[in-house]
Amino acid sequence: MKNLQKLGIAILFTAVVVSCSSNQGGSPSVDDFMTIKIDGTSWEATTGIDDDIFWDDSHASFQGVIGNKDDNSRIFIRLDNYSGTGTYSYPQDGMLAYFADTATIDRWVCDDSVSGVTGTVTITSDDNDVITGTFSFTGKSPVDNTIKSFTEGKFSATKQ
Repeated sequence: MKNLQKLGIAILFTAVVVSCSSNQGGSPSVDDFMTIKIDGTSWEATTGIDDDIFWDDSHASFQGVIGNKDDNSRIFIRLDNYSGTGTYSYPQDGMLAYFADTATIDRWVCDDSVSGVTGTVTITSDDNDVITGTFSFTGKSPVDNTIKSFTEGKFSATKQ
């Protein structure tokens, strides 16, 4: 039964992330980026041929900043009850997630579905077209309970 629940959670996360990744009409800027260290190893997505960074505000219940890398990995920042610049604490203010490969269920999350995780997102600028900020979190795999550390995260994303 637990494996069935885990599979259901994986499908739900994938559906949310895929639904948030459709372009809502804006154009990404060449200045868009997302960087972070995952257990000390640098990860970076920029807007280019195979990478994509964007800010999605098309959902009524949350804002999302998504970084897609050419190796099919993704960072997803969900800001529930978004109110502009400031610091948001996790897991209570939404979800932070790293998908090692969006075609599989390999992911590490910081939200209220897993215990022992924390994180912060600080929105430093929001001019209604571009959002910038910093973030860090501990993520836990709902599949095998491994923990990853995500530090020194930064992003700049154009609204889509």
